[in-house]
Amino acid sequence: MLLIDGSNLLHRACHVPEMWDLKAANGQRTGGVHGFLNGLSFMVSSIREASGGLVICWDKGVSEYRKAIFPEYKQDRVSQRMGETIKFRGPGGKVKEVGWDEFLEVYEWSRSFLHGEILPGVGLLSLQVANVEADDIIAWVCHSVETPMRKIIASTDKDMYQLLNDKVYVYHPIKRKYIKRDTVIADWNLMPDNYLRHFLLTKAMMGDKSDGIPGIPGIKEKTGAPIAQIVLTEGSAALDSKKTRHRSFLENKEMVKRNIKLIDLRKLDEKSKGKIKQAVLSRAVLSASSETSIESVYERLESFQLRQARASLFSILHRSEEHSAASLLIQTVKKETTYVTQDKTQGSTQTPSRKGKLKLRRPAAS
Repeated sequence: MLLIDGSNLLHRACHVPEMWDLKAANGQRTGGVHGFLNGLSFMVSSIREASGGLVICWDKGVSEYRKAIFPEYKQDRVSQRMGETIKFRGPGGKVKEVGWDEFLEVYEWSRSFLHGEILPGVGLLSLQVANVEADDIIAWVCHSVETPMRKIIASTDKDMYQLLNDKVYVYHPIKRKYIKRDTVIADWNLMPDNYLRHFLLTKAMMGDKSDGIPGIPGIKEKTGAPIAQIVLTEGSAALDSKKTRHRSFLENKEMVKRNIKLIDLRKLDEKSKGKIKQAVLSRAVLSASSETSIESVYERLESFQLRQARASLFSILHRSEEHSAASLLIQTVKKETTYVTQDKTQGSTQTPSRKGKLKLRRPAAS
């Protein structure tokens, strides 16, 4: 099963100078959509170890449970950048400057177009949940969906490393290589027999600037891991307060504890889990009842002069239609959730069956 961090992929696609200049006849910038489908096609064709379907996951808003833990989490990350200029560096070092306001507008249109029309229109499972992040949806799939097939997460986000095990790999789309648990253990100097706790503590010490999570100054993977190992094996009392980094940890111990709660993807609240499950069912039912044909989706892309994106979409469908992830996710939701309805006339309680399987339809040859 291939799990795509859609927000991560689209954000990178919108930063490509050559993509940014692509426009439809009405002036709408379409490079993000083009780059996204092109990148998705490349990953689907390149990641040979993934079978069992394709799931695209999106951020939508800020995590409610993380905001409750830390009100400053991602606070004003968007509004603070309004009026700023983004610099794209293309081939040959050529720099292009774009206003953040315009970039955000193009990104949001592209996400809406992909998630709302193109992907579900051809039967691909695209999940987006209000105030739930793509990381959390991916983590829910990894933790909840039982399958003998390997799960491959396509993302550049290091938070995904906590999900690594014998059946879960990360594929880095920029470096174009797999990242496995053994790789992180070697690169970060983590304890193999206590991998998850060691990773989370080290990452919590580092913080995450992009999410507004403060860390201990000067702490990186290899400088934080030895401190975390001492704390986990001997306790924080074993740290030497005369050493600068040890002292910094002791002074910021409560901040580190809070950071663990923010980055630990096992801590997703039940409300958010319920919203993810409902999204799985509703997207599947939407696809099953949709009268949209693949040809009409292709025509929609054509209307925005996205001819090459049409070819990328065809390639994605050709390689991913054999196995659908939707039915597997639906089975998982039904195992975990009991849907109860009240019969008002009889006063009885009954558990109805729910049907709806997302079917991938083969496009007409072109």
